[in-house]
Formats: sequence, structure tokens, C-alpha cells
Amino acid sequence: MIFISHNTISKRISLIVFYYLLIMLSLNAQNIHIKVDGLLTNEVFLQAYHGSDLRSMDTARVLDDDIYFENKNYPEGLYSLVMGDPEDAALFKTEVSAFDFIISNENISLKTSYFDPVKSMKVIQSSDNDLFFDYLKYNVSYRTKLGSLLGLLTYYSNMDQFYPDLRHEIIRLQKEYNDKLISMFTGTDHDFIIAYLTFMLEPVYDPDLGLSIRDFMKDNFLDPVDFTSPDLIRSPAISQKIIAYLSFYTNQEFSQIEQEESFITAVDIIMDEVIYDQEVYDFVLNFLIEGFEKFQMEKVLVHIADNHLSGECETDSEKILQERLIAYQEMSVGKVVKNIHLLNERDEPVSLTDIQNEYTLIIFWAAWCPHCNKLISSLSDWYKKEAEQYDIEVFAVSIDTSKADWEEMVYINDLEWINTIEPKGWEGKVSRQYNLYATPTMFLINRKREIVAKPLTMREFQKAIKDLF
Repeated sequence: MIFISHNTISKRISLIVFYYLLIMLSLNAQNIHIKVDGLLTNEVFLQAYHGSDLRSMDTARVLDDDIYFENKNYPEGLYSLVMGDPEDAALFKTEVSAFDFIISNENISLKTSYFDPVKSMKVIQSSDNDLFFDYLKYNVSYRTKLGSLLGLLTYYSNMDQFYPDLRHEIIRLQKEYNDKLISMFTGTDHDFIIAYLTFMLEPVYDPDLGLSIRDFMKDNFLDPVDFTSPDLIRSPAISQKIIAYLSFYTNQEFSQIEQEESFITAVDIIMDEVIYDQEVYDFVLNFLIEGFEKFQMEKVLVHIADNHLSGECETDSEKILQERLIAYQEMSVGKVVKNIHLLNERDEPVSLTDIQNEYTLIIFWAAWCPHCNKLISSLSDWYKKEAEQYDIEVFAVSIDTSKADWEEMVYINDLEWINTIEPKGWEGKVSRQYNLYATPTMFLINRKREIVAKPLTMREFQKAIKDLF
């Protein structure tokens, strides 16, 4: 008789359970195989979308022209396959080949060409990608045709003999586009591709309405759009839709103030559309803030802070957004700025409160910033010729972490105003107090240290000074 110990039995049971779990995981994982004719590199990267941003996710196993990602469990969403190292491409000014595709809970097999991956794409296995690439190719054709037809409206009035046929074809083409998308997602039960294609539906523009397409889209563009699927955050779909909508509110003839007021109208409409899902709401809020930060549209940012934060801070992301927007409110026109106490180029302590002039221009800049160097040069010329007649001093704060680079720029440009440096750069106390996120940044303050203007350019600064005097 053979005796088997209790420990041995337990180990065998554990191994059986382990292998069973391993098999189940492999069954649920996605096996991804992509054959690329003419593949020029063994460096292949999988990047995941978060809005319009791409984040590195994985590297591939490459055998000749075959790319493999095996037994992985990636979150469902849109991904980009990048063939070649993007950093090397930027360094050596060469191109990399890339294309987007959907990863869901199905195995994927694709075949394409390195030089034109989307146009030459053949989907061997993956119903989601079959629909996705069908949509991409159809969309290119649709946009080309619709753009050409809408362009003809410039030349044909509604009194022209050709106009009824033109109007009919414009309406027919748009309806055909929506019908095509509906027919595509009707035949599948996969959530992501359904949400993606539904999101691409558009209103039908009728030239007989008497509205320009821009005005029509302001009122109707977001009507068919469903913002209730947080899965779409793992794609650029939401970001692209918002950018498209904001484009209807841009006008090159607007002043900065007029453009910001126009965008505020658009922001209110967008935020009303995304209130039904907290994750989408936070994502859109963050996307808008980052965008308007980039273009230094503070009036829009303050409006968002005043009107589109619940104040309840239900999520960590909303807490962060709230902190950022409160900072904008604190640095808006009319607010009193905090004192700045730093060292000048001679290592002497200087303070903002020591200045006795009627006005002071605080400018944050850096030696490595090309826009800063151009502005500093123009401002220095103006300062030497005109500053005295306006009773104004300039208090310049460098955020260079290299003191030598800063000192060299001060010397080369012969900067005669008050020069200081924030040695900790973006992370320094002064940078944080002034909510600094871009260079150059200017604050024009009066003797009470109240902000009277926040010019973005040399021209805006000169106009603000002339208006004050």
C-alpha cells in the first residue's frame, strides 16, 4: 500500500487550481498578431489613449514581419501601434509608422503595410476592428464629398437652377452617413465599438434653414452625442468632439476678450451635456482647463471655477481641479499679489514691496524659452526709452534652475531693471504663489499691489500702459 501525505495532496490540489486559473486567464486574455509587410524596425510599442494623450503600455515580440502581444489583459479601448522609437525619430528627424486599433475581449489578427497601414489594412480576425477600419475608410470618403458639396454653396444661391439638386445631395449624403453608422453598430453587442460609433453621429444640416453651417452647428452639433460612456475616455473621441465644437466659436477678428466670451458660451453648453457621468464630467473639465491654460485664457478659467465646480469634491480629480481653478481666481485682475522676496544678480535680497513707482510690471521668464527671449529684448528696449515717463518699474523673475544661464542672459541683454531668480524654478514658492504654468507671464500691478492687467504680448502691455495714462 502506498501512503501519500496530506501535504503532498494539498500541493497537488494547489497546482491543479493554479493551472486551471492560468488556463482561464489565457482564455480571457487577448492574443494580438499583426503582420506588417515591409516592417523596418524591431522596436514596436503599444500605446494607450487617455483622451488625446498617448501613454506607453507595452512592447511587442517581433519576428521578421510579425508582431505579437500574447496573453495580455489590456483595458478595452483604442490603442496606437507605433513602429519605431518616437524619441529617436524626434532626435534624428525621421518618421515612424503608426496606426490605431481597438483592443477588446477578442483575439486580434491584422495584416497591413508599414508605409500606409490604415489604407492597406486587412482585418483577419476581430469584429470590432473590422467595423473600426470600415468606419475610418468610409469617413475619409464622406468628409471629402461633403466638404466639396458645402463649398459649392458659396457659388450657388437658392435661386440658382442647380441649387435644389445640390441641397438634396448634401442632405442625402449626411443621412447616409448616420444610417451607415447605425447599421454598423446594430449588428454587434460589444460595448466599446457601439459607444464609439454612436458618438460619431452628426446632425443633418439643411441649407434651406437660412443659417450658415457654423451657426447651425453651434445649436445642433452636440445633439446626437452621447457623453454617458466613460469607456470613450480611453480614446481621443471626446477630446476631438470638443475641439470640433469649440472651433465653431472661434473668430480671427475677435479681440482676446471677445474670443474668451465666445468660448465661455461654448463651455457652458459642453458642461451641460456631460453632467450625466461623473468620470466623463471630470475628464472634460480637466481637458478644458488644460486647453485654456495653454492659450492663457484666464477669463474662461475663472468662469469655469465659478460655474462648473460642484464644490462637493466627490472625486480626487475634482479636488485637484478645484485647487487649480481657485488659484486662477486668486490671481485675477483686481486681486492683490503676494510679496516677492528673492536675490538679484549681485546676490542682494530685493523685495517687490520696496518699489515706490506708481506701477510695476512683474514678468516671469526663462533663458531657455525662445518666446521669453524675444519679449525680454523688446521690453528692454522699451524700458530704456519710455519707462520713466510712465513711472513704471519692471520686476523680472527668472525660473531658470541654472543660475549661470540666467546671469548670461541678463548680461547679454543688458537688463537694467530689477532682476531676480527663483532657484527652484516651477516648484519654487513664488512660482506656486503666482500660479505660474507658462512663460513668459506678466502681471501689471499698481502701488497697492493690485493686478490691473495681465498682458500676454508686448503689444498688449503697451496698450495697457497707454490706457492707464
